[in-house]
Amino acid sequence: TKYYRNIVLQYRRPIFIKRPLDLIIKAYANQYDQPIFIGSKYRLYTVLQQGSLIDLGFKNRYLNLDVNTGIESIEITNICPSYAQAIDFSAQLIGQHVPFWFLEPSILIDYLDDKINPRNGLLTLLTGKTMIALGSSPNYFLKFLCDQSIFLPVFSHSTLAICFRLGHIFTNDF
Repeated sequence: TKYYRNIVLQYRRPIFIKRPLDLIIKAYANQYDQPIFIGSKYRLYTVLQQGSLIDLGFKNRYLNLDVNTGIESIEITNICPSYAQAIDFSAQLIGQHVPFWFLEPSILIDYLDDKINPRNGLLTLLTGKTMIALGSSPNYFLKFLCDQSIFLPVFSHSTLAICFRLGHIFTNDF
């Protein structure tokens, strides 16, 4: 698109041990231009994200377990100085590649009666992400998220949907 460019090389292979697993090996490069406002021809900044990962997943009727790990590098460039004062970017990181190792496990529990139009059931997502900077600065980033959706039939053609979301980010100046 005008603001987002994405290149992905991906290899996917099923693994059959005692349980069927899905192995994905991926390399990617993303570039995103953040416009100053919707419809603006000027950008606030550009982010270049490059990396590779290995993903191992298990899936059955109700449960999806997934864990991926890899190395990624992020670079922020092309900052518009007159508008960027509203954003608290660390000046020492602008134009620098920041490499880090990440680990991202997730659990999805799906007890919905219908995936597209649920009337009854539960959908639970538990996920976390750990990012540790590689190199001289000992920065880290930890993110946890729990999302619970409940669907209950009410009357003959209505459904009550309730969603709870709880999460937290721990960081030391990343």
